[in-house]
Amino acid sequence: MTTMLMLQVKGISCMAERLQNEEDSFQTGLYNNKSEFLWSSTGGSLVRQSMQETIVTLLTAAGRGALAVIAVQGLSAIVAAERFFVPRGHASLRDRVDGALAYGRWGGERGEQLLIVRRSVESLEIHCHGGLAACEAIVRDLESIGCQRIAWQERRSVSIHGSSRIEAEALHAISKAGGIHAAKILAWQLSGALEKEIQSIVALLQDSLQVVENDLDLVRARLNQLLESSHVGCRLVTPWRIVLSGEVNVGKSSLMNAMAGYSRSIVSEQPGTTRDLVEMRVVFDGWEFDVCDTAGERLTSRVGISSVEKEGIERATTAVANADLVLRVIDSKTFSTQEFLQMEFASGQLIAVSKIDLDQEQGENLRILQESYPKKNSKVVCTSATSGAGITELIGAIVSACVPLPPRIGSPVVFTNRQLELISKAASQLPTNVEEAIGTLREVL
Repeated sequence: MTTMLMLQVKGISCMAERLQNEEDSFQTGLYNNKSEFLWSSTGGSLVRQSMQETIVTLLTAAGRGALAVIAVQGLSAIVAAERFFVPRGHASLRDRVDGALAYGRWGGERGEQLLIVRRSVESLEIHCHGGLAACEAIVRDLESIGCQRIAWQERRSVSIHGSSRIEAEALHAISKAGGIHAAKILAWQLSGALEKEIQSIVALLQDSLQVVENDLDLVRARLNQLLESSHVGCRLVTPWRIVLSGEVNVGKSSLMNAMAGYSRSIVSEQPGTTRDLVEMRVVFDGWEFDVCDTAGERLTSRVGISSVEKEGIERATTAVANADLVLRVIDSKTFSTQEFLQMEFASGQLIAVSKIDLDQEQGENLRILQESYPKKNSKVVCTSATSGAGITELIGAIVSACVPLPPRIGSPVVFTNRQLELISKAASQLPTNVEEAIGTLREVL
């Protein structure tokens, strides 16, 4: 016998009901109108029940397909599904073990045939026919009794018991990851890499309340590693911005097209062809970048330059100032040995010497110079957009400049500004305020 207490949300009325048949109830709750909270007395403890705390999410892509998967998650997941699901056989969802498969129909004996996987007492997966109609009908049925429909990107952040803030952030971020490396790194964090590292540091700090200086030094070192990981982590969903700059007709647009593998920018021998920013999003070696072609540099006071081109040059200047990496393009015909030797390289800048196919002797001289000066070799790449020479090396140089030290497999990585700010705060609180640092790190979780 189970005693149920029903609290009416809209009405402030309470009612106690004794159930004569325990088969009609379920140890974690009883379904009812979506405007009601349900309470269950089990083992002397009250468990709050609400259909509005049970979420339903379409996990597969919307559109035509052979199969679709719908997740139902929350304290009333099984209760909600049993409102519509008629299993083949006698065992109900509540009576099956975790991991069990249940075949049956949705909405009655003549309803949609489908399969339900019981992941846990709070989690189900409904496998049904693909397409829009079948999925939408099931989701709407669950909504009709109070379940909350959410997008799959938000699934971990809404009323999921036991999930952490980092898990929710990782799931949200992984949906925006544009490159395979970003997706892998975020998957590590979703699996607990960052969370376990924070918990380990907190445990070490709790032990060091006895003031063991060596432990505090170790904690500071580990916090610094986490802060350093943010240089890559906080860019996983925001691509690095690469801006091509240089004088008119040095081959910036052709170089951009060669890196893209298709004609993204208009190419012409006429100076000033590119008059605005031309952007493309690409993935180089598994990392995502935004590459921006700009108007060629020349004095805006020159006669014959239109107001449109002047505006393009001003925008190019702004783009260079806001770039993560500037790719300065120089025509090989005007690039001298003396210029190479005297060149000073600013951080965040690469040199692409273009059109080396037009002067083979000059191209060979530049290659010899590169071999003679290895430090400058990594900053200067000889290229030909026409023949493709040096394009692979240029892409490698771009990746190395932006991601010099990729995270190790499975390592913890800070990937949101919220995490970064809290970990920075905790690091600043050491060594004087250990307890405050512990509290700050717990906020990360």
